[in-house]
This record gives sequence, structure tokens and C-alpha cells, in this order.
Amino acid sequence: MNKMGLIILIIFLSTVCVLMTAGFIYLLTNNFDWSSLDFDYEGKLIDSIEYENDATSLNVDTKSIDVYFEETSSDKISLEVYSNNKKIDYSFDNENGVITLKAYNKIKGSIFIGFGAHGKVVVKLPKENNIEEFRIDQKVGDIRIGSFENLNGSIYNSVGDLRIDALNNAKIDLSTGDIKIKKINKVEIKHSTGDLDIDSVSELINNSSTGDIEIDNVDYKFEITSKTGDVKITNADLKEDSLIDHKTGDIKIGKVTGVYVEATTNVGDTKINNNDRYLEKTLTIKNKTGDIKIN
Repeated sequence: MNKMGLIILIIFLSTVCVLMTAGFIYLLTNNFDWSSLDFDYEGKLIDSIEYENDATSLNVDTKSIDVYFEETSSDKISLEVYSNNKKIDYSFDNENGVITLKAYNKIKGSIFIGFGAHGKVVVKLPKENNIEEFRIDQKVGDIRIGSFENLNGSIYNSVGDLRIDALNNAKIDLSTGDIKIKKINKVEIKHSTGDLDIDSVSELINNSSTGDIEIDNVDYKFEITSKTGDVKITNADLKEDSLIDHKTGDIKIGKVTGVYVEATTNVGDTKINNNDRYLEKTLTIKNKTGDIKIN
């Protein structure tokens, strides 16, 4: 290692030490509960409740706790709270057809040190239910939603990954974390940092800053606005005008049908095969830096 490399390594290690020391002092001065550093984040069931399957709306409000939506064979809706400690404020409510679950982690410093969620809440819904819409307001933690093809919802989270097996329509606002969706009819996504991976979608509106976008199949339309990362779409069978407005990264679409493709990039190569300019609908692709390859 040369002299310059050694200096850089010393500076790096010194910076890490300073940050770790500062973090340790922060936790000491904020009465951090060191017993909370249990790697069993989900913990044990501490409380649950069941409601009749007649609610039309569902609200989940959480902080530093993972959220799960699961299908149940029961004919009732159940809410469960899990924790590796009892330092969670939570409440259940069912009024005028609206079920509300609130759960907040009370451990000081848990977000600062990056250990994420401590515990989880589980919402169990019968396959046939009357829920017209749900809303999740999350601060820190992962969200997992099972297969509910007739369910509509809104999901808001600051930090954490989101996984959806199936929904009908959804609005998603996630600051930092990856998004994985297997099947959805219509989805509107606002996403700052993280990758987006969708297996099947009919209509997509996406506004993201940093991260790769990968979609297997789109069968109606999409509007993708993104800044940094690659965009890859395997199959797009489009019925309406669609758009990709990108800043930096390659754009690749394996197969496009139903539209004429009009693509431009400021820096990079553009290659389009099997393009029919007589089609009424248009896929417009605008890129600043990166290659564009269609078919």
C-alpha cells in the first residue's frame, strides 16, 4: 500500500470510530434500553382481538414495527401485536365500520442505531371481506401484504421494504426501501430511494429518484418518471399513450405491442426494432444519459 492509500485508510477508520463513539454516547445520554437488542425482532404474541367480518375500512398506524396483512381461514377479522419486549403502546378500535390498529415502539434510540422494527402487527382478513379500502401509515419497518386481489389501499412509509403479493389498486409513498409487487391492477408510486420490482401490472404511475426499475409485464399503460437507475421492462402490451421520462441509466424493453415508440437520448445509443409509426398510440421515451433498446 502506498503512502496516499495508507493516509486514506487511516482517515476512514478514524471517521468510523468517531461515528461509533458519538452513537454510543447518544444512546447512553438518552437512556437506551440495551436489553432491547434482541435479534428476535418479531417477538411473541402479547395481545390480539377479533372483530366480525363487517368492517368497510381498515387503518393501521405504526412506528418502528413491521406490518403484515395475511389471509385467514376464519370468518372473523383479527388483529395481533407481537413484541420482544412490552415497550409498545398499542390500541384496537372498531367504530362505525372502521377498524383501527395503532402501535408505537417506545424504545429510545432504536431508530438511531438502525436496528429497525422491534415487533410486528398482523392483520388477518378472510378471503371474502367487506373492506373497501385500507390505509397504512408507517414510520420505520417492513410491510408485507399477502394476496388480496379485490383490496384497495394506501401505503405510506419512511424507511422499510414493501412486499405485495396481490392487490387491486394501491397508492404507495415510500422514502427509502425496496418495493416488490407480484400482481396489481393499478398502482401509483412515489419512491425516493430503492429498487422497484413488479411481476404484473395493468396501469402504473411511478415517480422515483434513485433505484433500478424492473417490470415483467404491463398490459394497459404506464408513466414512469425517474432520475437514476436502469429501467427494464420485459413485455409491454399497451392500449394507451405511455411515457418514460428518465435522467441517468439504460432503458431496455424486450417486447412492445400496441404503440409506436418515439425515443430520444442525449448521451447514448438508441435502437428500436419492429416499430410501426401508423399505430394511433405512442410510447414516448426521453433519456438524458444512457442507452435505449427496444425489442
